[in-house]
Amino acid sequence: MKNWTGITEEKAHEYLKDAISNNISSYYPDLLNSVLMRINHELAIVNTKKLSAEFLFFSDLVKTINSLNIQISLGCGSAPSSIICYLLGITNIDPIYHELWFERFCNPLQESNPDIILEIETGRRNDIFDEIIDMYGQDQATLLYRDQGNGYQEPYIALHGVLDEAISIQLVECDSLKHFSIDHNETLSLFNNIKSLSKIDPSFFKKSIQNQHNFVSASENLFTINSFNDLVLFIALNANDNIDMLKAISHKRTLNEIKDETLHYLSPREWRPVRHIPDWYIDAMTSVVGQTQNFIIYQEQIIQIFHDIYGLSRNEADLARRVLMKNHGNVINTLELKCRSYAKAKQLPMDEHESLFYTIQNSASQTYSKSHFTGKALTSMVIASNK
Repeated sequence: MKNWTGITEEKAHEYLKDAISNNISSYYPDLLNSVLMRINHELAIVNTKKLSAEFLFFSDLVKTINSLNIQISLGCGSAPSSIICYLLGITNIDPIYHELWFERFCNPLQESNPDIILEIETGRRNDIFDEIIDMYGQDQATLLYRDQGNGYQEPYIALHGVLDEAISIQLVECDSLKHFSIDHNETLSLFNNIKSLSKIDPSFFKKSIQNQHNFVSASENLFTINSFNDLVLFIALNANDNIDMLKAISHKRTLNEIKDETLHYLSPREWRPVRHIPDWYIDAMTSVVGQTQNFIIYQEQIIQIFHDIYGLSRNEADLARRVLMKNHGNVINTLELKCRSYAKAKQLPMDEHESLFYTIQNSASQTYSKSHFTGKALTSMVIASNK
């Protein structure tokens, strides 16, 4: 592990660009313009927020974890939304293929820095903390505890001296990772199979689910899983005990047929009047909710609606998501007026705008992070392939 204390952003950014350049060909043999655009987009934001050294630190940390033979998941939290994290080996999830939004992870309009959370096998956290403290010393690497409720104190390290503000090092322990093992080439092979879903037997998805120790076994029969997207959706809903939604999607029925008060989960495509709607709106909404049976499930879908339907920038769209999730009343009113004005300019009927905005507003607090559960789904598939 290298000590990044005191490195300038200029020097750290050069190191970061070099590390990415050295790794691109192994991740993207056929380098597409969309990949280069995504890399440059993320690098510009990282440089603006002066975070290059944080990514270098976590890349080193993951290498250290691997050298200690400690198992680590393919991705956790919102970090899988970053192609930089992918190319540095911090995560093993292609954010372009999985349509994950970088702004969900790192937004230049937000003052706070993004959190990179690593999920590791149970019982090895202290070994990793010892490595960090040995390298940086107790004055720089301070062991702290965060109250998680029910009397549980979650340990983490606040690392000083690398960035202007402390880097929070959070390691989440997971029992199922004890039997987890995969190298980079195996990961790419598995991902190539996922991208060619016909190569995967649907029964393998069921085997993957059985490795999720916190799942209610009875719910396995509620939902037919035929694709990787189905697997992500199942894990997200089941992990959050949203069995009503699982039933509704499985039977392709509106939620009010199951529980009237949950109607607000629906996309307007399920219940709006049958009449002329602009083609651009139909196409945009299909793109957003097509893989989730017209339901709004993920936080990333809310970002996409504000971007694709209401013309907000990607950064503004993520801020809008945050505002709705935290239910900031006055700011929501301002946001609605801005969206209403854009809808008028695009000739979207006002009752369509009102129903769409109402749906987003009322479902925001119930949505889940697609990036996090994509990591969960991929990790469960790897565990299943090793058994």
